[in-house]
This record gives sequence, C-alpha cells and structure tokens, in this order.
Amino acid sequence: MNHRHRHTVRLLPVLGTLLAAVLLILYWLWLEKADGPAADIALALDARIPFRYSFAAFYLAWYGIAAVVLLILFIRSPGDHVRLSAELAGAALLFLLISALFPNTASIRPAINPEASVLADAVARIYRFDSPRNVLPGFHPFMVMAVTHACRRTRLRRLRAMYPLVLLMAVPGFLSPFFIKLLPAVSAGCALVMGFLLNTLTWNARFNDLTFDRL
Repeated sequence: MNHRHRHTVRLLPVLGTLLAAVLLILYWLWLEKADGPAADIALALDARIPFRYSFAAFYLAWYGIAAVVLLILFIRSPGDHVRLSAELAGAALLFLLISALFPNTASIRPAINPEASVLADAVARIYRFDSPRNVLPGFHPFMVMAVTHACRRTRLRRLRAMYPLVLLMAVPGFLSPFFIKLLPAVSAGCALVMGFLLNTLTWNARFNDLTFDRL
C-alpha cells in the first residue's frame, strides 16, 4: 500500500464519522422541535441536587477535551480513533432512538438571570440551545466516560499533560449536567448502562478486524 492510498484509507472513517455526526445532529434538532406529549422523568432526588453555576465550565470544557482526544487518536492511533468514534456514534444513535420512541422531559431547570455573571450567561445559553425535551439517556456523561476510558486504554496514557488532565476533569465533567440542572438524575444511571454495553462492544478484541490498526 503506497503512502497516498494509505492516507486516503485513514481518512475514510473520519469522513464517515463526520457524515454520521451531521445526520444525527439534524435528526436531533428535528426531535427538539417536535410537539406532543412527553413523559416527565424528574425524580425526588433531582430536588436534592444543588444548582451550581460553576459546573457550566466543566460541561463546556469537555466538548473541547473530546475533540482534542479524537484528533490526537486520529494522528497517533487510527484504530483507537475508530473505536472511540464508533462508541460515541452508537450512543448518539441510541439516544435518538429512545427520544423518538419515548419522548421525555424533566421539569428541573430554575429561572436564570443571564446578567448575573459570565457562568449564569453560559447556563442560559446552554438552556436555549438544549431544550428540556428528550433528556434520557444522557449523552454528555456518557461522552465523559467514553473519552476517559479511551485515554486509559490507549497510548494517550503516556502523555504526561493530557492524561492527568482528563482524569482530573472526569468526575466534575460527569456530574456537570446534573449540577446545572440540564439532565435529571435518572440519566446518570442510563449513561452508565449505555457506557458499559457500548464500551464492551467497541473495545472487544473482535472489533479489531473492523478498525485500522494496521495502517
């Protein structure tokens, strides 16, 4: 395999992931605007979780962390990049299927004064972008688990700056959507179950033949 062909083949999973991401986002936006009844899945536990503006920083930071990890894996370990991309795409697909079959919501969001602080404005913007409709299962806490696990299983563990940062941000990142009242507590349990199932599937030895480890 010559260098040009090798480079082209390495780009195929990236292009496929980007196409899938665009289609999934468009479908998600359509579901967000859908009218009709939705089951309120808020629990008594949600009222006991305190609201903290500061967790908006962890919530937003994790999208950047996930993007950086995917980029580094694409450069250093294409096969692991495919695994993590497949895991995230699988979670997004499950989320959309559940949202379509079981429309849900959670009445847990407080009134926000965006002029109170920078973080209050950030939370208000997050609320405007992500409506309270279809909050089960939680994709963000799943993403935190998937990216953290990928760092632990791959050569990213050798990066002295990146790996400790991911570990340090993992717990507050996982908890962030619950402390800014974006997701109900039940989404945490669903994210854990979804994480276990998809993690077992995509990081299984049999998945190796579908990836690009030899490139």
